[in-house]
Amino acid sequence: MVKYAIYPTLLDSFYWYKRGYNEKQELIDKINRVKSKEFPEAARKGIAFENVINTLLKAKNHPLLANSEYFESDGFIFKPEIVNRIALKLANAIKQQEYIEAVVETPVGGIKVYGFIDYSYPDMFVDLKTTGSYKKDKYKINNQHKCYPLLAQINGRSINKFNYLITDFQQMYIEPYTHNSSMTDEFIFNLVEFTEFLEANRNLITDKKIFGGKNV
Repeated sequence: MVKYAIYPTLLDSFYWYKRGYNEKQELIDKINRVKSKEFPEAARKGIAFENVINTLLKAKNHPLLANSEYFESDGFIFKPEIVNRIALKLANAIKQQEYIEAVVETPVGGIKVYGFIDYSYPDMFVDLKTTGSYKKDKYKINNQHKCYPLLAQINGRSINKFNYLITDFQQMYIEPYTHNSSMTDEFIFNLVEFTEFLEANRNLITDKKIFGGKNV
């Protein structure tokens, strides 16, 4: 019996909560899928940039269609040089926003883990990140690269590579990871630790889908 249904960015939020960067209520709200009244500008800009990229990739003549002086989405302006560079890098992706799920066996039982992969290749997954500034290994603590190749392998797919494709809207960076057993162990540890938080705060959680995947 599956007792929990968790997506990897929840574990990232839990990581920052444990280190004092986020308030407990912020994490509870995220678990309960409470929509924030104020959507951070940085998040809006990142979504707008990804929308521009995906529009180009879906166009018939992608991505060489990017010949404009600038690209605009949701009021944000992006330079064609960086839009072209990112779009060209992603041009050979076979799927966008691929949903994936699998049951991960842990010391507390099977946990359903699920999420959406930005860009899928036959041998690799890619997540597009935008940031105000970038430094090496910025996303090392994230759970996506520890999670999605593992889910693919549980589902019988031989994928162990995961790249974060990153831009600060001026330059492009690639942060590559090759999945290994230590990442699996770390991810399972993160899952189990998070379930302990869920149980300790069960009375505060209104979105019961996280407990077994059903809204009961």
